[in-house]
Amino acid sequence: MLNFNRFGLVLTLAIALPFTSHASQVTYYFGGTLNFADPLLSPTFDVGNSFHGSLTVESTAVDIDPNPQRGVFGPGPAFTVAINGMTFTKASIGGTGGVAVGNDLGGLDSVSWNSEVATGTSVNGYTPTGFHLQLQDNEGTVFSSDQLPTAGIDLSQFELARFGLLFQYLNPLAVLFDNAEIGGDLDYLSLTDPNAVNTVPEPSSLALGLLALGGLAGGRRFFGAENRAGGERT
Repeated sequence: MLNFNRFGLVLTLAIALPFTSHASQVTYYFGGTLNFADPLLSPTFDVGNSFHGSLTVESTAVDIDPNPQRGVFGPGPAFTVAINGMTFTKASIGGTGGVAVGNDLGGLDSVSWNSEVATGTSVNGYTPTGFHLQLQDNEGTVFSSDQLPTAGIDLSQFELARFGLLFQYLNPLAVLFDNAEIGGDLDYLSLTDPNAVNTVPEPSSLALGLLALGGLAGGRRFFGAENRAGGERT
């Protein structure tokens, strides 16, 4: 089970960072299978349910942590994830959350993407509140710095590759939030969407323009020849 409290500092620090709308964005697509589902969220979610989605970050985000072995980047990534017919999203980058990178930090290399949930249906009275994706290399050899990952990632280099979604319920008796989680191992994390439907690409506007010009020229030649056959000048 994922421990979202470990990343509270990341979420708090990253919320203060400005968002630059013209910065370059990088999208990762992910998918896998749930191997943990809190009984409080049953029967909507269960072990064995598949999930897939995407997350988007700003590739130019600035590291706000001076520690050379730890990078903290904000704001929170945009994401969407579909599980058992339900979809949870945060449509745009911003708000709370962030990305935390560890380079040989405590002997480990790691990266985690964290964000709040903006839209999604409550389950048994529990409201979706937190999205989390984490990779961990126990050998500490994958990363050479604490920079934000923006290139392709090979999951086989990580001993831990996890997705998690946090739900909360306000207990009126204790005036506290009760937590419930679902989580699962990643089967893939890619810069391309393996679920995308391949379609035949449409001709470019330039190609269409050339076709139109060719048709016009052919029409002129045709009508010119027809008129000449009828004895008229063209």
